[in-house]
Amino acid sequence: MSETTKRRGLSQWLGIVVVLGLLALLLRHVEWDAVRASFSKVDLRFIPVLVFLVALNFLIRSWRWRYLLVGGESMSFRSLVDATTAGFMASFLLPFRAGEVARPWVLTRWESISFGSAAASIVVERVIDALVIIGVLSIAAEWIVDAPDWLGAGTRVLGLIALVGLAMMLMAYFFSRTFSKLGRRMIRVFLFPRFLSGLRNALYQLMDGFLDGLKAISSGRQLWIVMITSLALWLEMAVFYQVCLWTLGLQLSPLAGIMVMVLVALAIAAPGPPGFLGTFQIGCLAALGLFGVNREMGLSYAVVAHVVQAACIIPAGLWILHARGLKLRDSVRSARMAQSDPGDA
Repeated sequence: MSETTKRRGLSQWLGIVVVLGLLALLLRHVEWDAVRASFSKVDLRFIPVLVFLVALNFLIRSWRWRYLLVGGESMSFRSLVDATTAGFMASFLLPFRAGEVARPWVLTRWESISFGSAAASIVVERVIDALVIIGVLSIAAEWIVDAPDWLGAGTRVLGLIALVGLAMMLMAYFFSRTFSKLGRRMIRVFLFPRFLSGLRNALYQLMDGFLDGLKAISSGRQLWIVMITSLALWLEMAVFYQVCLWTLGLQLSPLAGIMVMVLVALAIAAPGPPGFLGTFQIGCLAALGLFGVNREMGLSYAVVAHVVQAACIIPAGLWILHARGLKLRDSVRSARMAQSDPGDA
């Protein structure tokens, strides 16, 4: 195992400790009797709607993915849906967002595409998702009454990052060679000490993967489809979180569902424990706190929303692997190998 891999592994585990410590800090004054009492308010009539919304989200996500893959439009839609589901199942069972590695690996079992090309599409997907989520946050935050200072300051910073990110994405799309040279030069300038060579090489790989993924978008039509589908994907996820509010009897404005979607997405973006444990709850508590929901109800909400997703994704992913003749341990092993040494995946 290389020194760079060891440092990466140490930083990932340190991240988990920080996340769980922050969650413990947030929950230190929670009245657990009130949490148990709030579960009695769950309206089971909404559960089928939530299950449908989870399934719909995966269909939209898979449809978008075909436009981010080289030759994706000719691929079987079932393969894209199955790989997406199996990948997210891996993230629920393994730490460090392993599904983002397992998903392209699983797709290579069924379609004629290299792992590197499929993985590059995930890099582009994450960048586009970040731009859309930050854009939605910038708009939604303006409508929150008595918003805390941290939200306004954070929104402005993230909005600026989104604008810079969008400009860089367009530059990379239309002037890939120039962007590659400029990007490498900036990385060398800012990360010149020898002991940062591991980070420098990791950023080179990330940038190359991003550029390779952008090559799959070969026309303005494809780019337009990807952006519109991305917006639909995240607004549909906001509907899921809004229905979760109704499930617990919380009659809040649609703005609440949007903010839960945004803050959960930002919270789980960082690698963490299996199933986004900790980061998911932190995102829910932060979002619902903006609307005066106490921690006890916020925690109950987070548990219901999290359990519904896990109960849909894990069994579906396991069934897909079984039906397709793949074994869970093979996808787990591939994800771990790719995480420890991305260059050899």
